[in-house]
Amino acid sequence: MVETLTEFFKSLNKKEKIIVISSMSALAVVLIAVVLLISFCGFSKHQHDYQYTLEEQNGKYNVVGKCIGEEGDCRDREIVLSDVQFTETVTKQPNCMETGEILHTYTIDGVDLTYTSIIEKTDHRLNGSYAYELSNADGSFNYDVPGVKVGATTKYVCEGTVNGYFNCEDCKGVVNINVFKPHIAVEITVTPVTCTTAGVRKNICKDCSINMSEEITVPAAGHRNTYELKNIAGSTATLVSTCSACSVVNSQKVSDLKNNGYVDGKATCAARPQVKYDAKIDATGETISFVVDGDPIPHKLNGKTAVTNYDYGTPGIKYFTDGEIECGETGSAYFICEACEGIAEVTVTKPDHVMGLDYDTLVAPSTTTTGSINYACSNVDCDFYLNIVLPVVITSGEGKNATVISPATETTGEIVRYEYTTNFQVKVEIDNIISSPAIGHNYTYTFDDITATGVGAYVSGKCSNVGCSESSVLEKISYSKKISDLPATCASVAKQVYEVKTESGLSLTLEIETGTELSDSHVLNGVAASTYENSDGTYYFGIPGIKSFSNKELECDEIREDGYYHCDECNGVVSVIIKGQHDYSLAVDVVPTTTSDGSGTLSCSKCKTSFDITIEKLILSGTGKNAIKIKETATEIVYQYTLIMSPDEKITVELKVPKS
Repeated sequence: MVETLTEFFKSLNKKEKIIVISSMSALAVVLIAVVLLISFCGFSKHQHDYQYTLEEQNGKYNVVGKCIGEEGDCRDREIVLSDVQFTETVTKQPNCMETGEILHTYTIDGVDLTYTSIIEKTDHRLNGSYAYELSNADGSFNYDVPGVKVGATTKYVCEGTVNGYFNCEDCKGVVNINVFKPHIAVEITVTPVTCTTAGVRKNICKDCSINMSEEITVPAAGHRNTYELKNIAGSTATLVSTCSACSVVNSQKVSDLKNNGYVDGKATCAARPQVKYDAKIDATGETISFVVDGDPIPHKLNGKTAVTNYDYGTPGIKYFTDGEIECGETGSAYFICEACEGIAEVTVTKPDHVMGLDYDTLVAPSTTTTGSINYACSNVDCDFYLNIVLPVVITSGEGKNATVISPATETTGEIVRYEYTTNFQVKVEIDNIISSPAIGHNYTYTFDDITATGVGAYVSGKCSNVGCSESSVLEKISYSKKISDLPATCASVAKQVYEVKTESGLSLTLEIETGTELSDSHVLNGVAASTYENSDGTYYFGIPGIKSFSNKELECDEIREDGYYHCDECNGVVSVIIKGQHDYSLAVDVVPTTTSDGSGTLSCSKCKTSFDITIEKLILSGTGKNAIKIKETATEIVYQYTLIMSPDEKITVELKVPKS
């Protein structure tokens, strides 16, 4: 475009060029006028919108406002407040690895203005302090500072430095340093000091041996004497001095000896009493004052001079906290001296166990329960014991250990004297043991009036124990009911049986006799004796309970009149006629079945007779039943078979019937 305008301008003649230039000048004047017009018509610069910050300038902090108007084109800036007071907060602690930070805060119009400044890194730390605090003026560290180290082959040089290091307690890194070691003075003896001659000493460095002081003369030490008076006779004695350093002993005569009494004004047994003496030496005229140990004063216990050994349990003797002395042992103890009130140690001997029965621990045995007693040591403060178990009371027969003093009665128990010797030969003797309880009354109750058996009537009882005639109080009936009528037996007449309860809570079964005649039917083996009677009035001698007064065996079919039995009911002796019974065995020739008879031979083992018989067929049920199956195998059945020899005689045998 520029090239076009240039060509256009060149193409104009002189007059045309003047016209164009004039036109352009006029246009410029118009534009300037427009600008001035706008300016004078009320337009002004924009209103500032300040943003405040806190800035540091030359060590002071100012509040500075910066305009943020006109979309950030304004650069106006002004200090609002100078050298303001602010708060400081350390937001990051410095260490030897990192710088720290401090937050400076100033609040204006409710707005916090902040500025962050840097805290320089700290020095490394050693022994809880900054390392520079432990260093010398030249920055070196003394060799004896804890934590300061040198290499294993490094040798110190007195009054010089060597390379060393320490481990920083913060960063854990190795910090290289110079390590300084000064001379270390020690005192040495050049010439030893004696009791009579002076000595020489000086200081040197213990490491490099350089002299660190002039030689020092040390005066003679002089004798360090201890004194002992010997051969004391009134005011004269021999004073013997012994030097504790050089052991020189010197004896000197004393003619003027004064005893100035005890050091503390009195004798004591807490320690050997010390006595003050003034001794004037004859040869020199010198008076020496000194203290010597006097003769010991004995302790006192229980008003007497104390000894070194006491029996255990002596009054006033006390025992140390590590435990008292056991029986049979010797140990240490002490007492408080009655003279000096000090503690005096002694030896105490405790005798062996003194064992005996402790009847305070007795648990008496009875006829049903064992008892016990302690066999204990009676020495003072000894709790050793053995527990002896006492067997149950046995008053007769094997193992008898008690003698009855008073038998049990209805109201008192059995009282015995008990004696028992243990397997370690300790004899236990106990008098008046109640070995069993009172037997109590055994009341048998009856109606007080047999004509009055109902409610409101009374029952009474009498003790049935042998030798006791105690009667009970009358008990009033609260319930009564007849429960059965008992027929007369060979032992008792006919009776009625009542169930009765009394108002006191007794439950009784009472009988009233209603007849006067006994029955003549006796009982044998729990059944009526007549059950065993044969048709001829005899009883087989082999029946249980049937006996012979002559105690002789009977021959088969023999009849005798000396038989008897005891009735189970009345316990009376009943005479009977007895008859001998065969002892048959059966040999089966033809086995019977349920449909056919068999045959065999009966033989008596007593009279040796035998005869053939027919074995009737097996009847297993119903009328005439004669066989009961008792066993069955794969090949046979075993029956219990009854042979009827006569109305009075039956034989029972086993029959083995093969299976068909």
